[in-house]
Amino acid sequence: MALVFFVVWVILNGKITTEIILFGLAISALIYLFIWKVLGYKPQNDILLFKNSINIILYIFILEYEIIKANIAVICLMFKPNCNNNAKIIKFDVDLQSEIAKAILANSITITPGTITISVDENTFTVHCLHSSFADGIDESSFVKLLKKMENKK
Repeated sequence: MALVFFVVWVILNGKITTEIILFGLAISALIYLFIWKVLGYKPQNDILLFKNSINIILYIFILEYEIIKANIAVICLMFKPNCNNNAKIIKFDVDLQSEIAKAILANSITITPGTITISVDENTFTVHCLHSSFADGIDESSFVKLLKKMENKK
């Protein structure tokens, strides 16, 4: 994680000088120490993050693809003449263990146009869909499969 902090520091500075590198190393180490001591971050999380890095990158690409696809579907729905409002509220159960995975799934559903996560109770998600077709396969989406795979790598 300290390496990630350092890389972000260098990118945000826009140039590489001796001072920027030295300050970046010091600040990255201090931030890492802070999240370790105060926020309860554990170095084992770095290993887990490294193990799941390919899945995290894949998840981001799939999320971007789904957002683009949903944007196109919502635009088509807006310009469809005589469009019936087929809004739908669905409930589905997902077998995710960690709270962070549930939060990531809920936010991924909400950030995708046409769907909003209304509530999450234990393993039951309640989602409002702008059109009934948006609800198809939401409980076994690629988001759920990747999050389950990441949880199994612990």
